[in-house]
Amino acid sequence: MPFWSLGRRRRNRRRDRGRDETTHIRRDHTHWACIRELPNDPDTTCLAGTALAYRNCNACGRRRKVGTEAINIDGDTIGYLSRISRRRNGDEIEYWVYNVAMPTDLP
Repeated sequence: MPFWSLGRRRRNRRRDRGRDETTHIRRDHTHWACIRELPNDPDTTCLAGTALAYRNCNACGRRRKVGTEAINIDGDTIGYLSRISRRRNGDEIEYWVYNVAMPTDLP
């Protein structure tokens, strides 16, 4: 079991659009935690950690969605995905909200 899925609980998230949202991914944001229900057990949430480069969860194979947790390399939650907008050409723009200050000692 990945270290970032241990002891996770879902949190209430702000839904105030535009405030603190960014499309720029921070350097300390390396993973995301899946929050979808497992296909074979709807009472259980996946919570697996996946590298940010992948849009589909490594464990359940489902696409990330609004409310997905932003995770750093240590497995700490640093924010969440607040919304996804789609352009006419099909491209997606993800808006992240970071509620933890970025460390100053990053390379």
